[in-house]
Amino acid sequence: MAINQQPRENLLTEAKAYSRRVLLRGSIESLQIDCFFGLRRNGGWSIYFGEDPALHFNNGNQLRRAYLCGQRYESVDGRLFALGRETLGGKVQFNRHRLCELDEQHLVSLCRNSVSSCAAVLAANQFELLGQFPVDDQHLIDDIRLKLNAVTHDFILANMPNA
Repeated sequence: MAINQQPRENLLTEAKAYSRRVLLRGSIESLQIDCFFGLRRNGGWSIYFGEDPALHFNNGNQLRRAYLCGQRYESVDGRLFALGRETLGGKVQFNRHRLCELDEQHLVSLCRNSVSSCAAVLAANQFELLGQFPVDDQHLIDDIRLKLNAVTHDFILANMPNA
């Protein structure tokens, strides 16, 4: 049976795991893109650049999970693993394999560049606010700037993929 992929849900209204969230439109490398930021109560946070990539960080601003170039990844003991799933005998099995150092460096570079580009857009105030929750949160953009700057200057892979 084929699985039909569907566009991501409306994260601004439906991503309730994030107690604070914002949707911005900006230009990154001459490409206009919508960026969603979600901050969790425990200090973890995520950034979605349209449908792909999506980066998830723990409360120490360490990358714990990513969806990049159509592939899921998780960080374990400071290393990146590609996640896969296959169906055997009608049961879905999940597997992961550790990336070689060169592939890991390439993916980390892609993630860092995405975050750096977004940080630059926010620093220059060259974005359009499409919506936020809570609507009266006057510090949300500044808090996101701080998170992005922390990751831009010190991009670290988490020890555990869990939030």
